[in-house]
Parts: sequence; C-alpha cells; structure tokens
Amino acid sequence: GAGQSQQAYLKGEYLRVCGQSPDQGGAADGPPPEYLVLDQLLQIRPPREYPVDLTHLGTLYVLDSLDGTFNGRITLQDLFAFADLYSWQAGQAHTSGVMSSSDFQAKFQAYCTLQMWGDLSAVPPELPTIAPHPSMMMQKAENSVELDGVRRFGKWFSQLFAENGQVLSFDAYPGQSFLSSDTIKTMHQVLGIKKMYGVDFQGFFDLLQRVAEERGLMNLQDTALDELVPQSITEVFAQDFIQGFMKLMSELGFEPGMVVDPVSDA
Repeated sequence: GAGQSQQAYLKGEYLRVCGQSPDQGGAADGPPPEYLVLDQLLQIRPPREYPVDLTHLGTLYVLDSLDGTFNGRITLQDLFAFADLYSWQAGQAHTSGVMSSSDFQAKFQAYCTLQMWGDLSAVPPELPTIAPHPSMMMQKAENSVELDGVRRFGKWFSQLFAENGQVLSFDAYPGQSFLSSDTIKTMHQVLGIKKMYGVDFQGFFDLLQRVAEERGLMNLQDTALDELVPQSITEVFAQDFIQGFMKLMSELGFEPGMVVDPVSDA
C-alpha cells in the first residue's frame, strides 16, 4: 500500500484544500468533509517524487473508478488507492529500465487513457458477448457496446461537474438543472479545449449556451441564465467528445475491452 509518510502527506493536502489545519488533524475545525469535489481535487499538490497531472481526463476517470462508484466524489481512501496504483506502476517502470519522472508521468497518463478506453469499450454484462449471424447482427452488437460506453462516460462526466459546484433550477425551466460558468471553466480546462481546438473559454461557453437554446433548453434573452449552462447539454457534449475519442482509438487499432499492461520502458 501507499507508505505511511505518503498517506500522511495526502491527508495533510486533503485537509488543506478543505480549509482545515493539517497540524491538528482537522479536529479543531470539526470533522473533515467525507469527499472532495473536482475543483478541490485540482488544488491537491502531488508529492514531488510523484508528479501527476490531475487535470488529465484519463487520470480523473481512473481516480474516480477505483471505488467503483463513478460519482464525482473523491474520498481520502480514493487518494490512498490512487497513490498505491501510481507507486506500483512507478515500481514496474523503474524495474524495467531507468526512467525520468517526466517520462513516467507521460507514460502513466497514457496508461490511464488506455484504462479508460478498455473500460468504455468493454462488453457490459447485460450485452451479448457473441452476436448471432448474419454479420449485421454482429455490427449491431458492436454498436451497442460503443453506445453503452458513450452513455456511461456522459453520465459520469456530467455527474463529476454537477458535484463540483452549485446546481441551480428555475420554475421557468422545469426538469432542467444548470451549472455555473466557474464549473464550465474547469470543464474547458480538463478537456483541453484550448489546446486541442484553439477555442478559448468564452467561445466554449457561448457555444454550449447556443446549442442549449437551439434544443429549447434555455432562452439566451433570460438574464438569469447569463452565467449558466444546462447540465444536460454537458452530458450531450461529453458523449460527442468521447465518441470521437473511441473512434480514433479504433482507427489506431486498439482492441475493444483490451487489458492494459503495467507501464514499462519498453
């Protein structure tokens, strides 16, 4: 497991981002919160010997998957489990050849990305693993698997950001929940929209609002919604985003549901 000093460091960071005193174990401020949300998690300073980019999408997916909940809530035990995984992977990498911290960080991100791909492209229990002939049925089964992964990712992604900040609702928009521009700003960062597409935050925010209006989910003339985006549109966007990712992985020759080997220097 993660060493005691590593666990003590992570607990100190956990308390720090919760606004509590690590020196007093948080006791003076009452019990620490049961979990962190995304913006708090991104304030965690990883140990110097274990550089990790917590804004990396695959890394976030793996971190939130370790307890099997995918609920957008990161507990202290999740951080300990993630530290265990990272330490084990680092040990595997250094056993197979000397590797710098920056090299390992890049390889660990690739490992997390492949873990996400393997999970999202795997055949879930409720879908048939073998489709009957004719071959059209096989194609249909493959499409079902991909759609299941896309939906699961969209649901997780939307939940991750819904947990992150206040979710608002209005009588004028029954059944709709809205996320703040601050939460959308974190989304823009995590998805690397500026780097990948050259679109700045304001352009991204305006795009989500326009699409939401086109779908009848909000009225752009309503000043109460000036700094808000419907949560449902973030789920739609996430599904489109991950569909592009899964298509690219398939074109690169990655097998659905593949099991990922440990990071190595091979």
